[in-house]
Amino acid sequence: MAGSVVTASFVVASIGAFYLLHGKHEKYASTFVKVGVIAGLLSSLVMPFPTGDGQGKNIAHFQPATLAAMEGLFETVEGAPLAIIGQPDVTQKRLDNPLLVPRMLSFLTYQRWMAEVKGLDAFPEDQWPDDIPLLYYSYHIMVGWEPSSLRSWRSRPGSS
Repeated sequence: MAGSVVTASFVVASIGAFYLLHGKHEKYASTFVKVGVIAGLLSSLVMPFPTGDGQGKNIAHFQPATLAAMEGLFETVEGAPLAIIGQPDVTQKRLDNPLLVPRMLSFLTYQRWMAEVKGLDAFPEDQWPDDIPLLYYSYHIMVGWEPSSLRSWRSRPGSS
């Protein structure tokens, strides 16, 4: 919902900017720009916390196997690292060429640097998400392209 408010706010601001550039309806156009930019900025700040943070914690609590797949976490770890990039290799049950931030996933998920985060090894394979590479890549693309994303918690449970 916050994402739709951000989008709508900047659409309103862009319509106002269009009219300002064409010198039409300047009083209304300047109001559109002001309100659109202010609402867009405020709703952008809401995306990482509390809305995104809450979503990430819900995934960790209710769908821990999905969290493990989203992060490419194949083994249960205390002090779990956050995967910035990598390539999940499901057959070898590992994340190839990872760029990791040590202990960050544990902290973002449970607010403790050494918290245990369950990896895919903690779940029977029939409970794993269907297409782990697709889930991993689509999640990381979403996080990387999200404008307010500095690992906006948001979507990372540890969430953009």
